[in-house]
Amino acid sequence: MSKPKIIWVAFLLLPGLLYAQRKAKTNTSGSVVIISGRYYNYESKIDSVNIDLWDNLFTADKSQFIPHRSYRVPLKNGRFTFKLDSVYKLSYFSLSDFNDKWGNAFPYLKFYLIGPGDNINIAITNVKPSIAEYIETDKGDSTCVNCKTILFAGKGSEKNNCRYSLDTASANAWKFYNKEETAQYYKTLKIYQDQGAELPIPTLSQESNRLQKRIDYILKTPFNILYNFKSKLSNETYGIVEANLIGKVMNDLYAKPMSIRTSMATSGLEKDNYKNLYKEKYQIKSSGIIQNNASNSVFYLDYILTRSKLETLLLGNNNEEKKRQVNLPLVEKVYNYLKFNYTGQLKEKLLTAFVYNNISYINDDSPILSDCLYTVKNDQYLDILNLSISNNQIGKTAYNFSLPDRNDRMINLSDYKGKVVFIDFWFTGCQGCIEYFKNVLSKVEEAYSSNENVVFISISLDANKDIWNKGVTSNFYTSTKIINLYKANSSQVIKQYSIVAYPHPLLIDKEGKIFSNSENDLRAKGVNGLTQKIKEALELKSK
Repeated sequence: MSKPKIIWVAFLLLPGLLYAQRKAKTNTSGSVVIISGRYYNYESKIDSVNIDLWDNLFTADKSQFIPHRSYRVPLKNGRFTFKLDSVYKLSYFSLSDFNDKWGNAFPYLKFYLIGPGDNINIAITNVKPSIAEYIETDKGDSTCVNCKTILFAGKGSEKNNCRYSLDTASANAWKFYNKEETAQYYKTLKIYQDQGAELPIPTLSQESNRLQKRIDYILKTPFNILYNFKSKLSNETYGIVEANLIGKVMNDLYAKPMSIRTSMATSGLEKDNYKNLYKEKYQIKSSGIIQNNASNSVFYLDYILTRSKLETLLLGNNNEEKKRQVNLPLVEKVYNYLKFNYTGQLKEKLLTAFVYNNISYINDDSPILSDCLYTVKNDQYLDILNLSISNNQIGKTAYNFSLPDRNDRMINLSDYKGKVVFIDFWFTGCQGCIEYFKNVLSKVEEAYSSNENVVFISISLDANKDIWNKGVTSNFYTSTKIINLYKANSSQVIKQYSIVAYPHPLLIDKEGKIFSNSENDLRAKGVNGLTQKIKEALELKSK
């Protein structure tokens, strides 16, 4: 950004900053938090602001299903104010002012920290930065999600100025590095093509080194910024901000890619070489975050979860008894890895998050569920686990949703009691949904097309009817011959089953009870797996 633009933005934000400093003196209650703000040069279609507040957030993946407070206030002359009571510790909040095409509130501040007694004013200016990105809204138009410049002022503002600076620096560094890396890739590709040869597939070791080099580059500038804020933050806040920075970058740019890459490895020698590399370089670099800060960092918790899967794939479980159980499913191996490698509150959060995020991958006869309920002692985590397990338990009466079809007629699950009902949850743009329908679901639907005792229902997250209709008629995600419903995100059904990954299959028996929600049986095993489960549901005798 050029100097004139910096001066212009600062000039626009100055009144808001001065206003915040005056207001900061009015908040005297230790448990009350005030978050106010003003939009400068804002779009007229923004008429309200939404805030979500989590007292205890242990995973970003399913944050919308974890208990939290949510409020919406109207904009008055571009200003908004939230007064939140009963904030007794560092908590996370998100701010949003529009919904994406699936009807979800799309936050422009996501998982920022707020503490007891904070009185923060936010000055928001719309600009056109180099990292601009446009998202389709639920109304079918597009909105720029990275076109806001934000400054915080008032009591407790420094931790969020720090976080915003870190996010901006990381995004800019990633964009620059990605551009350079892409240019180098095509340069190398051309050299091989000129020689009439194919570009070799990188080994795990080469891929690891490449990703680690990327991490080092992208973290360099943010770490310098973070150090400059150290004197302005408490030790606890600094530790959590640091853990969030490392966790987010490492998870998105190393742990997730390498977990996928390792799962695809076929050469035993390649894996052995990579195990040694991982032990030598990666594990050393991943240490240094103290347990308490890791426990209170939502991004670092998710990073540990992904890293534990990666380490389980590569290194196995260090517990001797579990080492002998070589035939355990991967989900049980990762659970055991978490259980035996972490302690205290961190372990309880990790186990809760793991079971919560993987409930559809855990078989009903797996020891994980009972073991987790025995191991976790925190009442809040137990309540969340019990509810999630209960809602997804085989044999439980399925949630009786009511959703509109293509004629806006409301369809209820109970309308099909006495029949086996297969439900597929999807959304427009979901590549996995396209592959599932093409390779599995369309073939099974055709096989049962003349069986009146089997009903196929497709449920879309799309909030915009035109977008959804195009998805239906494209025949990429579903067939027009079955029952097609939409607006799932405005229904309790998504929250009921804690669905965040798509496609998501669900099989209901003739009595309206959950027969199977297993990703393995209904999706991973292909046509034969899904056909077999439907056959079993048809043969089930009524009690």
